[in-house]
Amino acid sequence: MKIAIGYKGFFLYKRVLSEGLTEETISFAEEILKNHQEMLHGDLGDADIDYYFSTYNANERLDELYVKTLNPKAYSYIPSQFFRHPSTWVVQLNHYKNLIALIRESKVDYDLYIFTRPDIKILKKFSDLDIDLEKFNSVIQHPSTPVHPPQNCDDNYWIFPKEYLDKFEECIDILLANGKMTHEINHELVKKDVPINYISEYNSDLELGHDVFIICR
Repeated sequence: MKIAIGYKGFFLYKRVLSEGLTEETISFAEEILKNHQEMLHGDLGDADIDYYFSTYNANERLDELYVKTLNPKAYSYIPSQFFRHPSTWVVQLNHYKNLIALIRESKVDYDLYIFTRPDIKILKKFSDLDIDLEKFNSVIQHPSTPVHPPQNCDDNYWIFPKEYLDKFEECIDILLANGKMTHEINHELVKKDVPINYISEYNSDLELGHDVFIICR
């Protein structure tokens, strides 16, 4: 199986904005990268994996960590103004647009796509997740609250087969054009007849409502 793993964003960017990139943050980034290697990269069997990064031209040491460790097929920056952009949704959607463009430029026929971020700690191995490789996989549906409208979905860890790359890109474009959140992608996918699998059931006792990963702080 040929797999593309796309990473979006910058490790602990809010902390870096306020403190700069400290030795502690670099050490933490190394720790989390090892976690991804164990729980995700190294748990994909004999799959042939290519890595893609969409980040910022903000720190050579952090770039070097990912480039030397993973040898990504593409390591790219979006414009620096996005680093301090007021809308996290606009920023994330532009990262996705960049990653999709990089993947298409490679002209590699991937079987599976995984989109995630470099600052989550994965708690369950890929092989232990309830994934349906014939559907678009998101971790959970959110409950109905003022913050998350009814039945939005997690936006930190998406897994889907090649059949849905075009429709995924179309949904990203729709969200960007209409000022919507990344959490709303499930609604757009349903409109395009893309089947969705939710990996976990929402659990209000857990920080993010699930036990698949936690976000590093």
